Amino acid sequence: LWFEASEDAQARLHPSPHLQRLLPPIMDLIGQALTEKQRQVLFLYYLNQKTQEEVGQILGISRRVVSQHLFGICRKGKQVGGAVNKIRKLCRQQGLEV
Repeated sequence: LWFEASEDAQARLHPSPHLQRLLPPIMDLIGQALTEKQRQVLFLYYLNQKTQEEVGQILGISRRVVSQHLFGICRKGKQVGGAVNKIRKLCRQQGLEV
C-alpha cells in the first residue's frame, strides 16, 4: 500500500518558491541532455510514481534496463551513465543546487 503524509501531499501539490524557481531550468536540462528513452523512464518513474517493473512493462523493456536508464551501471568500479547522474552533474555545473 502507498501512504502519503499530509505534509508530503502539500509539498507535492504546492512546491516551495525555491523549487518553483529551479523546476523550469531543470526541465530544460532534461529536455536537452537526456535521450528520449531516459526522459520517458524518468517521467514515468518520478512524476507518475510508477515502479521500475511498471515502467518496464509500459515501455516494453526489462526492469534492469529501466534501472540502467535511471541510475547507470557500474563499470570497472565507476558509475557510468544514467539520467539521474547526468542531470545532477549538469545542475552542479549550472549552479542549480536543490
